[in-house]
Order: sequence, then structure tokens, then C-alpha cells
Amino acid sequence: NQRKKYFGDCKGNIKKQLENSKSKISTAIDILKKSHFPDISQYEASVSHKIDELIDECEEYFEQATIVNLVNEYTSVRDSVFDFYRNLTKMAELQYSVIYQQCQIANRRFANEIPPGFKDKNKEGLEKYNDYLLWWETLRYAKCNNTNVMFVTDDVKRDWWENSGTIFHHMHVEEFESETHKQIIGYQVESFLHLIAKNFNIQVPPIVELALNFTASRYIEDIKDSVFEEAFEKMQWNIEKYVDWDCGHFGSQGLDDDVELGDYNFIGYERIDNIYYLTFSLDFECYSYEYNGRDDDTKDVILSNRIHHRMQGKLEISIERKVEEGVDFETDNSFQNLEIYSCNFEETNYFEEFDEDDYNIYGTCPDCGCQITDDNYGGNGFCCHCAYKN
Repeated sequence: NQRKKYFGDCKGNIKKQLENSKSKISTAIDILKKSHFPDISQYEASVSHKIDELIDECEEYFEQATIVNLVNEYTSVRDSVFDFYRNLTKMAELQYSVIYQQCQIANRRFANEIPPGFKDKNKEGLEKYNDYLLWWETLRYAKCNNTNVMFVTDDVKRDWWENSGTIFHHMHVEEFESETHKQIIGYQVESFLHLIAKNFNIQVPPIVELALNFTASRYIEDIKDSVFEEAFEKMQWNIEKYVDWDCGHFGSQGLDDDVELGDYNFIGYERIDNIYYLTFSLDFECYSYEYNGRDDDTKDVILSNRIHHRMQGKLEISIERKVEEGVDFETDNSFQNLEIYSCNFEETNYFEEFDEDDYNIYGTCPDCGCQITDDNYGGNGFCCHCAYKN
């Protein structure tokens, strides 16, 4: 089921990239339409049809489930794995009196940095004893069953491993052999999986790639709002960098840093290695001023009233997901190196504030919503910018 989910995620990622490409091409073609390129609609239809064919081809390919069928052909391997899981033995829960007794022993070990567990000694409550209790249960299990142990863990702290995480700590081996008179071999999860793959001649992707694929949907769901908030704040304090000056009726004195967010929606994401590209739609309001000369007496600059600009469009953001040693992909929601790599906004409405003491205000334009005054009245109840359309 996990492998089927993995291939399903792969199919979903490919289709999403094709659909996002279709959307981006459509946006680019819209710009060409405004420039009245010849036969641009026919070209758009042709491109759209070809991308739809690629999406259909992707669907058909994965419906054949060639990879999943290939995996299912290894029936002996599959049955061996199922037998292994069916025969797993879960250790009985420890009584509180036993836990309390072992915690006292653990504290003495931690004071002398006897592994494992001393790297967790600053954690709260019973959580700091988890590693030691696991180790104590392993010793007890080996003694009771007179058995050797293959110990597999995803914990990479130095109270488990030596030599930069490549060798199981010698103090574990010595204590295990002394207490049980048996042998123990330690593996990190990644090296253990590669050992299995080598023995059964199975080609597997790197463990990090598997982890990124399996956790991608959960990760994006958890971080998308935080990513947007950080990106919007970055855009807000340098708004002129991200707004095309030719796409609106902006005053000559530039845009304020005062930007008010309206609504935003998450559209989707793409992933290349540990870099994620997130796309959002949003609308916001920003403000500008026009230069109206200087005061004859004071020579101070005279600015127009504040001009409101209602904007909407897409914001595309890239982030880097941490893949360093020790990251728990199931729970980690950290990201770094956030960049706004593309944005496309258009002005949907604009109007200038008016001082009611200086102007007769006749209402608002039913088309764009601006206030109608003596200066901008266009006739028939509309402002001068909208009257020609009505």
C-alpha cells in the first residue's frame, strides 16, 4: 500500500506540473493577446490540446501500473516480508513501578554520560528516558529469549553511534555482551534498507527521496500559510519591486509600504529535490501619490490625495526544505531560503481619495466603485474612466 501510494504521488506530481505549465503558458499568452498577436487564439488552443494529451498519456501510463505489477511479481520477497511482520512480537507495557526504578538508574547513567539516553537528559518528563528504557528492554528481551539481536533505529545522536554515525557505539556492544552473553549488531534505518535491497536485488531510491515523496502532501498542508505570510510581508516592504509599473494607474511618487491584503488561496505546488515551488492567488490594495508641484511660498512638495489601487494575480514562491541529518520528516515543518521568484498582478480598480470640503461628491461609479466628483464625472452616472464603456 505504501508503494502504491508512492507511485500515486508520483503520478499526481507529474500531472500537477503539466497543469501548472498549462496555466503559466495561458498567462503568457494572455499578454500576447493584449498585444494583438495574429492567430494567437488558435495557437493557444493547439498548445492546450497538446498538454491535455500529455496529461491523458500520464494517466494511461500509471493506470497500467507497470511498476506496481513488477513489484507484485516478486511474490517470494513479498511473502517473506508479510511473514516477518506477522511474526513480530510486541513487548508488554512496563509497569509504573518498573519505569520509576529504571528512571533512577537512568539518572545515574546520564550523570556519567553512559549511553544511550544522556543526549535527551534535558527533555521534559518521561520523554527523556525513552532511549534508555528501549535499551533496557532490549537487554531484558535478549536475556529472556537467549537470542542475538539486530538493532535498527532512526536515531542518529552520538549516544547511539560513533565515528560520525557509522559505527554502533562500542559501549552498547560491550554492555550487551556482558549482560546477555549474546551478540548485537546495530543499523541505522537507511543502511538497513540498503542491506535488504542488496540481498534481494531490489532497486530503491535514496531514503531522503522516499521521505520527501511520502511526506510532501502533509508538509505542504502544514506550512503553506506560514510560507504565504512570510512572502507577503517580504513583498509588502518592497512592493514596487513586485508590481509592474505599467500594469496600473500609479502616481509618479511611487507606492507606499502600506499594503492591505484581501483574500488569498493556495493553488498548488511543484517539487524538485528538496526545493518546493508554491503558487497562490491573492488580491490586495496598495496606494500611490501624484506630484502636483510645489507650494509657491514654502516650496514644499504638493502631493495629490492618496490613490487606491486594487490588485489581483498570482504569487509564486520557492522554499528549501531541510534534509540534514536528524530531521524527522514526519513532523518537521521548517523551511529556509524563501524567495519570491515570480508574480503577476493586474489592477482591477483604482480611485483617488477626495476631500469632501473641496469637492461635490455625486456618488460612486457603478463600474469601478470610485467616488464621482466634478473633476472625474464622465456622464451617464459613470466616472470619466468608465463612461466610454457604458
